[in-house]
Amino acid sequence: MKNLLLCATALASFGVFTSAVADPAQSLSKKLDQVHSGSVSRHAATMDQSTNTFGVYKLLPNVELKPANQVQPTDRIGELGDMAAVQKDADEGDLHANEDTPAANSVVMGSVLRNQITGELAEATGSVVVLIEKGDIDEIAEREGLSIERRVPEINLYVLKARKDQNLLDVRHSLLQQEGVKAARIDVLDQAKKPM
Repeated sequence: MKNLLLCATALASFGVFTSAVADPAQSLSKKLDQVHSGSVSRHAATMDQSTNTFGVYKLLPNVELKPANQVQPTDRIGELGDMAAVQKDADEGDLHANEDTPAANSVVMGSVLRNQITGELAEATGSVVVLIEKGDIDEIAEREGLSIERRVPEINLYVLKARKDQNLLDVRHSLLQQEGVKAARIDVLDQAKKPM
């Protein structure tokens, strides 16, 4: 059951399952065939440097999430589940800045984003959902310095976890250059997928 839920979630992230639900006459296996045949887009999510956006998300580089019970209501920019979004302390950013600190326009694990359609806050989980058509996922993950978080080998779907400092946009771009990788999608936790 857990694999079925993961499969449905991952397919929804590729824009496949939602249309299967909308049109029940079209079977899930036909939708999977569309993914495997290449009719699902492989476009790269690139950051527009002038607006800090990628896809429907806008990066909020000066915002961080903290437990809501530790943040005064007047200091909150927004909420995501039981977390509150707050402005980062300017001095704190300067104290910790070094070559290991991701650039302000990097999307890394824990980056706070805003969905520009819904206006809701979201968080980059640090995972990338990958669909492969051939090849060895273990070799692909090792080449990219990623760990394998979940496997659904029946449909060649995998969830890869990046290190905390890895730019997920670069990871996704690099994965799409790998032979056998059909699609790669940055996993984002938003209000629709918030943990229960």
